[in-house]
Amino acid sequence: LRGDHGVENVLVAAWMEANKGARRGSYIWGRSVHNVRIERLWVDVTAQFGRKWADFFTQLEIYHGLDVNNTYHLWLLHYLFLSDINADCRFFAEAWNRHKIKNKGQPARSPEDMFFFDMITNGVRGDTLVSGEIESYGIDWEAMPASQSRNDEPLRHTSWVGHTGPPPNLNGVTVEPPSDSGLSDRDIDELYLFITPLLSSFDDQSKAARWDWALAFSRSRSALY
Repeated sequence: LRGDHGVENVLVAAWMEANKGARRGSYIWGRSVHNVRIERLWVDVTAQFGRKWADFFTQLEIYHGLDVNNTYHLWLLHYLFLSDINADCRFFAEAWNRHKIKNKGQPARSPEDMFFFDMITNGVRGDTLVSGEIESYGIDWEAMPASQSRNDEPLRHTSWVGHTGPPPNLNGVTVEPPSDSGLSDRDIDELYLFITPLLSSFDDQSKAARWDWALAFSRSRSALY
């Protein structure tokens, strides 16, 4: 895998080096110029469904009593909406894997098609890579000049050539999912029955009502809300 020094990559890099070996290109540290494809994918994720959820949660905070500093409110958000967010993720992934990508001098093909057809044609790629392959892997050469003009940083400081491995210090943000609901198991079962009439509607108004009902119920059972 190739990635930059962003905090979202720390655990991915640690897993790759622990399972595939350190200092052999298991995780290739570099500049974002090498990651323009994944950066573009994040733009699409945000445009297709990420911004929708961010805006919705902002509306809950402004108009519907959501307190982002209350861990019990965060638990309730997970309980009410995490499955819907994951469904959006799966739908986007399936659509993206099947969309056509233009390749210069080649017919447009989907990522799914490229993955399976290329394995049939060329065989499964082995683990052993030479330094040149590692250094050039994943670069979008057409987008690289524009990215370089916006990120004026000498390549020698971030290149993997020389097998320098990961930087000595990595930033990290630990995010623990809320585990304590402040409600009993019986309360949670009753909460589910209480909001069931709203679970089949997915417009913002219905989702906000789902939150309002659930928050009112939780406050009736626990002062933590």
